[in-house]
Amino acid sequence: MPVRTFSLTLKTVPPVAKRKKHVLILLHDQNNHYLLGTKDVYPPGIYRMVGGGMEEGETPLQSAVRELHEELQIGVPEEDLQSLGTVITHIASGEEKFIFTSHIFFLELKDHGIVPSDDLDGVVHIDPIDCEGLLQRYKLLSPVIDYVHKFSWFDYGQIYGPIHVFAFQQAKKLTYAHSIL
Repeated sequence: MPVRTFSLTLKTVPPVAKRKKHVLILLHDQNNHYLLGTKDVYPPGIYRMVGGGMEEGETPLQSAVRELHEELQIGVPEEDLQSLGTVITHIASGEEKFIFTSHIFFLELKDHGIVPSDDLDGVVHIDPIDCEGLLQRYKLLSPVIDYVHKFSWFDYGQIYGPIHVFAFQQAKKLTYAHSIL
């Protein structure tokens, strides 16, 4: 699977990036839409792939299965998930340095019902054509520090924008390959 590495210098480091390793799952439904998670704390129009931090001793695949169950009450066998690859983000902020590794998976929902848990406030369905709009909104997030959360959403977007670009590109290749089989 492909690995993409990039480096960022940020004013603030969102707490999620300090986790070091996490998994994200790009969900795809029968209507050719991606399902992304929403949280009330996110700025308007911002969504993200579902997922979260890896626990000690977990493989990325085990973590993805656990996160799907925790966030959407979906129980899937590991073989239903397809790896899209890994994004490694080197982050510098003042004297601090972090390496944030994102293992990204793809899941065809088929007949899986979803029920957002208390980790998510909802799920949105976006057409692959609308992905570019989400990516543009990530770039336009405010650089002002949100003192409640102690980071700027702009910095959050600098991390998650490229991760989503990578995931959407890899998913497009995957769904195209499936369509010609």
